Amino acid sequence: MLRALTALRRSSVPGPLLAIAVSAGLYALAFPPFGHAWVAWVCLAPLIPLWERARPLPAALLGLAHGTLISLTTTPWLVLTLRDYFGRSGPWAALLLTAFGVATLGLYHAPAFAALAASRRRLPRGVWLALIPAAWVVVEWARSSLGLRCPWEKLGDAFWSWPRLRELVSVTGVYGLTALAGLANVALAETVRAIPAGLRGRFGPARSAATWALAFTLALAFASGFGAVPAAQATEEPERLAGDNLLRVAIVQGNIAPRLRWQRSHASRVLRRYAGLTRRELRAGRPPDLILWPEQALQTSLDDPAYGPPLRAFLASLSTPLLFGAPRQEGHGRARRIYNSAFLSRPGAAPLVYDKRRLVPFSETHPWGRRFGALRGDLDVAEYRPGREPGLFHWNGPTLGVLICFEAIYPEMARELARGGARVLVNLSNDGWFLGRGGQEQHLAQVVLRAVETGLPVVRATTTGISAVISPDGTLRAQLGRDRQGVLQAAVAAPPRRLTPYVRLGDAFAAACTGTWLLALGAAARRRRPSNPPSP
Repeated sequence: MLRALTALRRSSVPGPLLAIAVSAGLYALAFPPFGHAWVAWVCLAPLIPLWERARPLPAALLGLAHGTLISLTTTPWLVLTLRDYFGRSGPWAALLLTAFGVATLGLYHAPAFAALAASRRRLPRGVWLALIPAAWVVVEWARSSLGLRCPWEKLGDAFWSWPRLRELVSVTGVYGLTALAGLANVALAETVRAIPAGLRGRFGPARSAATWALAFTLALAFASGFGAVPAAQATEEPERLAGDNLLRVAIVQGNIAPRLRWQRSHASRVLRRYAGLTRRELRAGRPPDLILWPEQALQTSLDDPAYGPPLRAFLASLSTPLLFGAPRQEGHGRARRIYNSAFLSRPGAAPLVYDKRRLVPFSETHPWGRRFGALRGDLDVAEYRPGREPGLFHWNGPTLGVLICFEAIYPEMARELARGGARVLVNLSNDGWFLGRGGQEQHLAQVVLRAVETGLPVVRATTTGISAVISPDGTLRAQLGRDRQGVLQAAVAAPPRRLTPYVRLGDAFAAACTGTWLLALGAAARRRRPSNPPSP
């Protein structure tokens, strides 16, 4: 480690720490609450000279710092969440956020930086540049699939609000957008490199820059072409598209303050809030086909002796199906098991139940021990058990595919529901613990991409916002903003069952990038290292 730090200090790269700080800062600007997606075209460019000149071990340390800085700059709202929602002190919250950044991004960026630095000395420069977009896809796929499995804020997610471009994810998943952004960064870095070389009368870099600029332009035109047909269809009304497959939903957003949640003294107040909003909506006009309450709208299991009877009485009074989130308990004493569940209550029929399968680290499950994230309360707060079966609800309406909270950031889970026959995706989420700015918007952005990937509409119910209805092309047809109380009514068109290429093939694009990158690393390992370092 000491030798690596010494090599980093003596590196010929000007300001390596400045380069990663600039890159991480630009990365954060591409995402909410800033939302300057175009910055994704440039945020990796400062790293390319670094990879080209640094030694592998110092590059690994820079990668560790880079990933951690990206986590810190894109999710600063987690400090407020840990402090004000989970009851941790400010310094303890900052330490936890740093550890989280190391575990979820830094440990993946470190080997990628080292591999890029090592392979540059063994591969032709043009080949090496071509592999950079693939390498960044591999980094994101690895951190989404291994370890803590945290796919939050992948580079391609930045383009969630670009209608023409985001349609590419229906074929490649979000990794296609990541590769496109990587290609843009290579073209920019080559252009910057060509300017001083041209002033010195060297025109080879200018030809390289022109080649990469052309490659990016063609790739961008190809990717944008996927959005032409969906963009034209987006102007059609749901009634024209759906016919008899129209689902009228009412999404109830209670906007319960986080300080009132998970306390038995406030449990009845929470139930009254949701029940009152629902009754008022039902009296106002035509009843919907489905009412939605968010994840953990109710804060204890349905068989609770004090809380359960008024809830069951309310459910019995409804003539409209209600989909809501609440804890579910099995067993007693040491054998007690608690699940974070979604219930579809139907008049005259037993409720359908789905138990959340992908639990949130440090909140619902504690990989580093309960002291790192346990929530303080006196209701059914414990380490949840994961469910086993996908959330497919077959009822007298279109088949619903249910994703609870963070499950919506995992493309493979939405894909599984689409393959299983879901025609409408439902995301029940408790976003009340996203304190500060950015978290709720970042979560919504990823849900939008699940709609495009699967070609299915998404209905989203949250505790404090942002509740929304999303078309299969990613258009936000209706939404109820953050920190608002109310009911959002919308008509959702359940399209005929049609599997998108992404649903059929999954992460084939990411797998192809991984295979290409591994083959390139293998070829680089077999080549003799040149005696002189590569020229910048």
